[in-house]
Amino acid sequence: MISSKPSDERGFLDHDLIIDMGGNIHVVVGNRHPPGLVTAYVKYVPTSRPTLWRGRFTYYERVLREYCVEELVKVMQEFGTQTYDPTLNVFVPAVPESMIRVWLKPELRMDMLRRRVSDDVELAAVEVSELVSERTGVEPGNIGITGSVLAGIHGMHSDVDLVIYGCRDAVKFVEAWHCLNVVKMLTDRVTDKIARNSRILGLSPELYRKLIPPYKFLSYKGIPVTFTFVSKDQARYGGLVLKPLKPVDAVVEVEGGDCGALFYPSHATVIKTVEGLALRGLISYEAEYSYVLYKGGKLRVSGMLELSIPDGEPYLLVGGREHRGRIVPA
Repeated sequence: MISSKPSDERGFLDHDLIIDMGGNIHVVVGNRHPPGLVTAYVKYVPTSRPTLWRGRFTYYERVLREYCVEELVKVMQEFGTQTYDPTLNVFVPAVPESMIRVWLKPELRMDMLRRRVSDDVELAAVEVSELVSERTGVEPGNIGITGSVLAGIHGMHSDVDLVIYGCRDAVKFVEAWHCLNVVKMLTDRVTDKIARNSRILGLSPELYRKLIPPYKFLSYKGIPVTFTFVSKDQARYGGLVLKPLKPVDAVVEVEGGDCGALFYPSHATVIKTVEGLALRGLISYEAEYSYVLYKGGKLRVSGMLELSIPDGEPYLLVGGREHRGRIVPA
């Protein structure tokens, strides 16, 4: 679970955690990282003030309050953890590899929990992971635990944030999740989360409900459970270089069933452009749109038109800093 540098087995993957020399806890973003850096945003910082998040030696304060571009930019600027990414033409949160003290891997933490748990949240994580394996066919070794449980700073208020690795097992879960013995969160909690998330996206709550996957807002024995999908492929930095042009709107038909839509950032192939400029594909840096892209079909999209370099293929990027955009059913 813990390492001071990347292992020979794999590099830094989406939703790993890293702890820097100052004790700040960062969440790794995506599988593609600039040389000598890890793309990751700081989420928790040590504090002497008692909080809900307590480690072995100190308390932690959550500094990233909401998952939105504006909040991320604010945190990057406050903590100085940013670098210019020439492949995306934007500043991204990053940590130099030389400043990493601890590297936490979700799948190794889950393996440890299967042997020994210390509280009801950890027990729920193990039991849900076993249900996922038994009832959806996902390989046990392809399930991890991220979030505050991975960091070892969770409490009874914490969620169980499970990670499912790999294309095949991600699709297995999405297609068979209904076999799990889990229930929806209490209605008032779901209503609050929908109100907050739809506000962040700039959508109405009714429209937001149409985008979310059916396995969102689940709970197990009263503990909220989330599922995230991570590719095992280590993306090559510089493999896709994009040049932003202008905001555009389009209506497109997207190929469904592609696991690339479930990973971060989401990728989807455009079969046909119904209205607007012809596009090769959609790329979403807003995770809330991943399921609607996975389902595919006819979608109304707004985003930043970007050309790949050097081949000049047109993509529409959603969830960027310059233009947030949206993806909704047409």
